[in-house]
Amino acid sequence: SSLIGVWTVLDVLDKYPFSARVLVPGMAQMYKGQKTKGLCFIAGEVALVGGAIVSHTLMVSNINKISSTHNSTLKAHYTRNANTCMAVRNISIAGAAALYLWNIIDGAAARGDEHIMLGDNELIITPYSDFNSTGIALNLKF
Repeated sequence: SSLIGVWTVLDVLDKYPFSARVLVPGMAQMYKGQKTKGLCFIAGEVALVGGAIVSHTLMVSNINKISSTHNSTLKAHYTRNANTCMAVRNISIAGAAALYLWNIIDGAAARGDEHIMLGDNELIITPYSDFNSTGIALNLKF
């Protein structure tokens, strides 16, 4: 089983050599001629990083407002706002990291409609994300 895993990794590296382009969001896709996909990776990273920055700024603002008032209703309101902004910031950071990982995998392994072939078998690597989890799905068709 582990020998098959090593063979698979070596086969992937031989078929899809590493390029520094995969480290810049969207660059590998644009280089491969997939301009729309590349622009989507760039736009997604910009939106998620921007969301993290804006929500962090709003969180700090609400935290500062908590100490500037003696009204308990306003303090509770600012605390809820700060907690919401912190959650949005954390989700944005996690989304940016997941999208970046997807960009690296897609840039290194995907070549248009071509998949990694293992003899008569087909291995498809697909990043995924939903409300409950984020990860990489491996699908082996044999």
